[in-house]
Amino acid sequence: MKIKSLFILLFLSAFTFIHAQITDYSIFDKKFNFYIANDLGRNGYYDQKPIAELMGTMGEEIGPEFVLATGDVHHFDGVRSVNDPLWMTNYELIYAHPELMIDWFPLLGNHEYRGSTQAVLDYTNISRRWSMPDRYYTKVFEEKGATIRIVWIDTTPLIDKYREESDKYPDACKQDISQQLSWLESVLANAKEDWIIVAGHHPIYAYTPKEESERLDMQKRVDSILCKHKVDMYICGHIHNFQHIRVPGSDIDYVVNSAASLARQVEPIEGTRFCSPEPGFSVCSIDKKELNLRMIDKKGNVVGHKIAETVVRIDKRMDYTTVNKILEFNDETAIEENKELVPMFRQMNELALILRDKRHKRGSIDFDFPESKIILDEKGKPIDIKPYERNSATKLIEDFMLIANETVAEDYFWQELPFVYRTHDIPDPEKMLKLSLFINNFGYGIKTTQEEIHPKELQKLLEKIEGTEEETLISRLTLRSMKQAKYTTSCTGHFGLAAKYYCHFTSPIRRYPDLQIHRIIKENLRGGLSEKRIKHYESILPEIAEQASKTERRADEAERDTDKLKKVEYMQNHIGEVFDGVVSSITNWGMYVELPNTVEGMVKLTALLDDYYYYDEESYELVGKDTGNTYKLGQKVKVEVTGTDKLQRQIDFKIYEPEDDNE
Repeated sequence: MKIKSLFILLFLSAFTFIHAQITDYSIFDKKFNFYIANDLGRNGYYDQKPIAELMGTMGEEIGPEFVLATGDVHHFDGVRSVNDPLWMTNYELIYAHPELMIDWFPLLGNHEYRGSTQAVLDYTNISRRWSMPDRYYTKVFEEKGATIRIVWIDTTPLIDKYREESDKYPDACKQDISQQLSWLESVLANAKEDWIIVAGHHPIYAYTPKEESERLDMQKRVDSILCKHKVDMYICGHIHNFQHIRVPGSDIDYVVNSAASLARQVEPIEGTRFCSPEPGFSVCSIDKKELNLRMIDKKGNVVGHKIAETVVRIDKRMDYTTVNKILEFNDETAIEENKELVPMFRQMNELALILRDKRHKRGSIDFDFPESKIILDEKGKPIDIKPYERNSATKLIEDFMLIANETVAEDYFWQELPFVYRTHDIPDPEKMLKLSLFINNFGYGIKTTQEEIHPKELQKLLEKIEGTEEETLISRLTLRSMKQAKYTTSCTGHFGLAAKYYCHFTSPIRRYPDLQIHRIIKENLRGGLSEKRIKHYESILPEIAEQASKTERRADEAERDTDKLKKVEYMQNHIGEVFDGVVSSITNWGMYVELPNTVEGMVKLTALLDDYYYYDEESYELVGKDTGNTYKLGQKVKVEVTGTDKLQRQIDFKIYEPEDDNE
């Protein structure tokens, strides 16, 4: 089975399209790779130089075989001769990275037709890498077990507009349309290769403010031929943005590659799978079964999305453990059993890393306190308790759910329709000031104002304390200094995620707020919300949001209570045993100690027999009155389990003191 894909992310009912910087170059291994570039020349201005440098730097890892240059390598009025200075300023000096000293297979754009098209052809005899045997030509490549045919066509003479403007495009009207189209028909009719790619300068289908007559001529003259034959992809340039279009009833992918300069705005049209106004280039990777086209820019932004009612088709059921073996450990067995999905998993992980990095840069806070995984037998009795492990597979899904939630929230915020948002308010300034004064004792600081603090400050604090003795203490105090997240009808942002827009969209089967906004979205998709329905939602959503916040807190309490009960039942079988632990909380009546398996128990003040201890609220410590001994948050201790109480959901510890060996 042949698979064609563009490098985009599709998730649940919210489709998000993401440009990506490549972080895992193994996806190019054992592939036939080449670059696609066009609309290059601006004498090094705008984005031309950084994109040329990016092409070269990435080339060190990818190793492209050649560059498919789809026209307008020279802007302005083309070139006058093979000695025109523009060859140096537009091309040779800009694309001078050693990894770009490979074959460039160009075609003519309309800007070349403003100058001497023969000079563009003749430059093949001058340059060590410029290789253009004719105005239109074809080449076959046999690599990596696949055969690939690329067909370069000369589109400017196929468009009446250029033929009629003989003063601007003197060579266009001289070209024989029927001769080129007959050649194209013959080449495609006899093509037997695994993959067929046709490259031209002008789009057949695309959004562009340029005259519609251009596309109509291309559809009439070129597309009518492509559709009769086994063509996988038509690639072009000309309009300075990225677009991927699938016309209903056609299997051809119509791709517009963006420019290295002066990128232009774009909007989706019928059949648009993806579009972006960012400047950039593309990488095509091919083997026997797959053709992947990656559109590259430098930012990793969400550049487009579509919210739709969709049906999920399960091709194969996967679990986190198996996917993690593939991503983190390159497990040969797991890879072999799921080889058809491995490229997708790696692409997904690549996107997840990009999304995670973007959240981190904007200041998102991740406390990463361990959650409990309680394993029960068939009768509901706990037989093991351990921390729930987050790995590459679980984080990947978390990242995709977060971006889906953000995207949907932003979409409906700007539609100004009634909605339920997930908000997290800025921490109380007094609590932040108190935290700031406390961490000063450890040599740390956070920048605050009388009004607010940026989440980036707390993120930097957590990074500074990572691995230190005071990490647990400061992490827990930082968490306690923050407000609880809640559901609201106003979009006031999510402090912890450093997100302007956020909602709970991805779990309608287990959270009522998600279900509620799915109802709103579906109603909006099926014909829009009438004024009556808008007023209806405006009247009920405030109460729904408040009730959902209350029931969420009750559900959290019930979950914690159930976990405590199961932990008590589990520890009943471990009374008298000794464990390593960490002081996790301190109160007026004792301290809580958390074990490595997430079980938490209490060491009461009455169980501390070596002294009379009191709670120092300012330092968050238990202090021995006579000895001066202290117990503080994050301190490592050994404890012995002394008892359990199912009714109180309580586990009792005492500080373990080994007997004297001489006794």
